[in-house]
Amino acid sequence: MYHTIIRSTVMYGSEVKTFSKSDESISAIRERKILRKTFGPAQENGVRRIRTAQEVTDQCREPDIISEIRKGILRWLGHVERMVEERAVKKGV
Repeated sequence: MYHTIIRSTVMYGSEVKTFSKSDESISAIRERKILRKTFGPAQENGVRRIRTAQEVTDQCREPDIISEIRKGILRWLGHVERMVEERAVKKGV
């Protein structure tokens, strides 16, 4: 559910946006917060606790959202580089 609904919504159009370091950290924090809610608290010996960021990352077993956004930006750059010079996107209009 997270991958198909939330992640795809967050990543929509991210190829053409400019991401600063603060935008990246905010996106990473939001992703971990959503994954913590999705996986729920950890239970050890009947005691519930909040999962650490590393536990969430290990359990998810997917690349984080920042690396996926960077791959999308590079993929879009490849498309732009292959475009003919007359295209508006290539001209920067």
